[in-house]
Parts: sequence; structure tokens; C-alpha cells
Amino acid sequence: MAEAVGESSSGGDGQVGAGDPDWGSLFHHVLDGVKAAMTEHEELVFLPCGRLVNRHWKQWATQATTHLELATRQHLCKERLECLVNVFTRLEHVTMMRAKDVNGSPLKHLPLLRHLWIPGGLSDVTHLGHFTALIDLDLAHLPLTYQDVKVVTVLTRLARLVVLFESGNGDEGVASLALLPALTDLKLTDAQLSDVGMRHLARLPVLVNCTLSMHATLSTVKAEILGTITDLVALDLSRCAVSANGDAAIHLQTLTNLTELHLPAGTPDAGLQALTCLTAISHIHISAECSNEGLRSLELFPSLSSLNMVVGQDVSNVGAQRIASLTGLVDLDLTVTNVRFTGDGVILLTALTALTALRLTAVREMTDRHVGHLGSLVALKTLHLTVCQGITSLGVGFISGLTRLTDLSLSHGAAITDAAVEKLANLRSLTELDLEGCSGITDAGMDGLTKLTALADLDLSTCHLITNAGVMKLAPLRFLRRLHLTNCYKVTMNIQEFLRKW
Repeated sequence: MAEAVGESSSGGDGQVGAGDPDWGSLFHHVLDGVKAAMTEHEELVFLPCGRLVNRHWKQWATQATTHLELATRQHLCKERLECLVNVFTRLEHVTMMRAKDVNGSPLKHLPLLRHLWIPGGLSDVTHLGHFTALIDLDLAHLPLTYQDVKVVTVLTRLARLVVLFESGNGDEGVASLALLPALTDLKLTDAQLSDVGMRHLARLPVLVNCTLSMHATLSTVKAEILGTITDLVALDLSRCAVSANGDAAIHLQTLTNLTELHLPAGTPDAGLQALTCLTAISHIHISAECSNEGLRSLELFPSLSSLNMVVGQDVSNVGAQRIASLTGLVDLDLTVTNVRFTGDGVILLTALTALTALRLTAVREMTDRHVGHLGSLVALKTLHLTVCQGITSLGVGFISGLTRLTDLSLSHGAAITDAAVEKLANLRSLTELDLEGCSGITDAGMDGLTKLTALADLDLSTCHLITNAGVMKLAPLRFLRRLHLTNCYKVTMNIQEFLRKW
């Protein structure tokens, strides 16, 4: 699979141009071979063959591209989209994350298009009627009228849909989705559903994954209706709130096929306890209302491997000890909102030696000493220490021993400086690095980043001291595809042109 990406993240927005794409010629190992051949043979003898190979490479690479991602903030006019469609004729997946009011009519000329993600919406939804081969559609931020929904229901192959209904249209909109016989995955954004609308949802014939974001509370009646959708495998209610008595979760006990559950905000300890009968659950998301005592219930989920939790005021380092007993966890994500869960609690978590992913946000009093203990988690591939402001270059030095890491975030680390960046040089497997908001990093720190030769995604947003000269130091990073420089006001160069060199 080949992929073309347009990214606009610097002070001056870049853009994917129309016409023949610039692929930066061949892969880097082929280019190295070219250089070696040119030193061995006369340039005039070699160049004609080189030009021929390069021309065929561009033709193949363009035809092999199946994924196109456009992240430009600029207006995507119909003419520009037509040019892209004419070049990349075999696209299967098109993503336009920041574009709004897109004229999507040119996309009907893509016979292989199966996945279309335009959260910002289309200028004319009727164009969707041409995309009858779609299996995946994301229109998360475009309020659909009843007529718009009728157009969507023509897409009878849809298996996944992310949709926002116009105010007052929620119940009818969900009822119309029954016309989509293949719909297994549904995400409703800011849904305004009555009990009638929930009953329509329960009648969707093959629904197995459901995400609800609701303005109203998840009442007992609505929870009871959800409990009748017994084929559900994944249910996300994290953007819902339970009613005052907090008993909504109890009515989900019938969903015995669930493997993933995101509990609604306000779910009390008793609600979590009531769901321990759902023994197939492997991934659970808990809101801030859980307490130290409530965490005991997690031990009763025998298949639990992933825990995402907002650590509220009723959870302290005692709760960390409870979590540390869940030795089957491979993925742990904790967002801390109180001062009772500290760096000492993080030390307790190092008992979870099977972890491959650990994400910690806003842990109070987390220092280099605490980070040093993370070195025992040698299986980690993902480590996020976000808004952990006590970590300095010494702590980063401990992290550098985790050589399996492919994804690291130290974002919003107030004490992360050029010296800390230099300590990352040992992490040669890193493909993603997030240093957003580390305002102590300067151009000098870019020298350390050049040693991370596998980097594909680098976020330096709000690193105010970085200039064009610092960005140019990143030129040796051959695999770099995304470079985020939002709010780096001293960077004025065209980032897209910079990334296209490879």
C-alpha cells in the first residue's frame, strides 16, 4: 500500500499541489546505490539510465497510491480536488481532516473509493449518492438534515458511519439507518435521542460497535434499551452522563458479548461492580467517579488487558496499588486530576511488567527518581509522560534505556531542554515523537533528533525558540512524513517543500 499525505502544521501552511506528484525520486537505499554507481562510472554514461528508471518509478508510485490524506487548512476547491483525482486514480481511502464545505463531486471518478473521512463536511451531501461502493463514511461535524440522511441510506454497503444529526432530527435519523443492512459500526456525535430514538437504534440489524455522544443524560430507560442490543462487542458511552441515581450501568449486564466498554461519566463504584459479570471485557474506560475501593472490582474482569481511567479525587496511591495487581494489563492510560496520586504511585505501577503501552498525564510530583523506575518496563513500545513537569534530562536518560520504544511523548514538559533531547539518541526505533509545548528546546536540540533515523512523525508545536535553521537540521531524517510546527512563529519556511525532498 502506498500513501500520500498532505500536512499543514507550520506558521505558513503548506499544501499538496495538483498535477504530477513529487515523490522525491526513489527510496533512500536505491538513491544510495545510485550515488555509489555514479562514483564508479562516468556520470554521462549513467545518467540516461537513471532518468529512465526515475520516470518509471514516478509512474508506478502514483498508480500504487491507495491512501490520500489532506490536512491543509486552506480551502479545497473543486478544481484542485479534480487535479488530485486525475493523478491518483486508484485511491481507496481519502481523508480530509481539516477541510470544510468540500465539493466532493470529483470523488465520484474514483471507482475504488471505499473509505471517505471528511469530518468537516461536504458542501452538497447529494454527491454522496454516487459513492455506492463506500463501506466507511465519517461526517462527524456536518449536521445532517432528514433529506441528507436519505442520501446516506442509499449507500447500502456502509459498514461504518460517523454522523451528526441536525437538531431535532436524531430520532428520525436513527430510524432511517435501518436501511443500511451492513452497518456494524456506528458513532453518533452530539446525539439528541429520545427513548423512541434509542429503540430505533436497538433495531439496527447487525450493529456490533456503538459510540454515543449525548446531550441528555443516559437515563435508566435508555440504558435498559441499550441492554437489549446483545450482539454489541464494543460500547462507548464516555461522552454521556448517567442520571442522578447512577444506576444506568446495571442495565448493561445483559451485554455478555462486550469486549470493550467505555463507562459513562458519573458511574459509581456500584455500577462497575455490577458489570463484573461481563467476563469477556478486555478493554475498559472508567470515569473520575471511581474510588480506591471501587478499583477492587477490576480484579474480577479475567480478560482485562487494557485500562483507560480518569483518576479522580477519590483515588490515591492506594488505588495505584490496586491497578498494579492487574498483571495481565498490556495497555494502561491514566489521566490524573488530583494531588493524591503521585509519582510514588507510578513506582507501584512498575509491577506491570507485561505493559507495552503506558500513558500518564499530569501526575503530580513526578520527578526523575520516579521515571528511573520505569526502566524495568522493558517491553514498552509506547510511553507518554504528558504534563509531567518534574522530568529533566536526567529522567530522559533513564527512558533512553527502553530501546523497544516506537512512540514517545514528553509533551508540555516544562523542564525538557536541548540536553534532554540529546539523551534520546539511543532510541533508534522511535517512529513517533511528541515534544509539543517543551518550550526549552532550541535549534541546538535538533542535532540530537537527527540521530533518530526512523522518525516518521515529529511534533514540535509551541516550541517557540525553533527557527528555520533548526528545521533544516532535520533534513537527514529520510522517513519523516509529518512535522508539526503549530505556533512556532520563528519558522517561516514551507514545510511541505521541506518534507518532499525524500
